[in-house]
Amino acid sequence: MRLPAVRTTLPDGATLTSKQADVDPMLSRELHREVTLARAERGQQEAVESTFPNPWAPQAEEYWPDLEGLDYRDTVTDFDLPEGTFFDCAAIHVLTTSTLDRL
Repeated sequence: MRLPAVRTTLPDGATLTSKQADVDPMLSRELHREVTLARAERGQQEAVESTFPNPWAPQAEEYWPDLEGLDYRDTVTDFDLPEGTFFDCAAIHVLTTSTLDRL
């Protein structure tokens, strides 16, 4: 399934889309740090269950609900992240007060 471009509206009202060639530098400038907007394909990152995580390594964790068809069920998996990076693989929803007022 082909997904539409991601659209981001900046505080000054400028709009960026994930299809723009300059989206990474524009977001980096706005966030005052180097960022990359990337698409993750299902199954691209293999989660490995760890029994003894390294307490000094940056890690991410993922909860797998008890649903048929998932790789893991009713468990938490964690995996190391590259040093000096941050990756949030959770889905987010951004709502504004004007959206809430309208609803």
